[in-house]
Amino acid sequence: MSAVGDTTETTQMYLRTVLELELAGVPALRARLVERLHHSAPAVSQTVAKLAGDGLLELNEPDRTLSLTDVGRKVASSVLSKHVLAEQMLTTLIGLDPASAHAEACNWEHVISDDVEAKLRLRFGPAERCPFTGPGGLVSQVDISTPTQSRTATASAAG
Repeated sequence: MSAVGDTTETTQMYLRTVLELELAGVPALRARLVERLHHSAPAVSQTVAKLAGDGLLELNEPDRTLSLTDVGRKVASSVLSKHVLAEQMLTTLIGLDPASAHAEACNWEHVISDDVEAKLRLRFGPAERCPFTGPGGLVSQVDISTPTQSRTATASAAG
């Protein structure tokens, strides 16, 4: 079964953004989601409440930070892995510049199946980091080299 299941593109983007913030060492607050996703504060609050109700996010008291549940982390890691793979393909195969590849990968990450990802990983090798989604070492902190296994953030922080 797909790591993303039947989640919507919006759900995937929210979860991926929370993971990116976490890996960057930035507290995952709703205000950060507003900034990164360019959504209104009320829309973000409503979506976060829905994701928490669906068991994908937790709202931590008293600091109001967001954290991924195990299921939410699995979805976010899968989406991030596919994003980086799409960037790698677009820059390697057709020579797209990194900024254009990143923008296009934001679309592709939602439609690449786990099976296709596994086959493409064999062709393109281990993932490289996305230069637009966080600090150096971001992708190396997520196990995205084996798409069929559960992906989790490691404790190793970027130096």
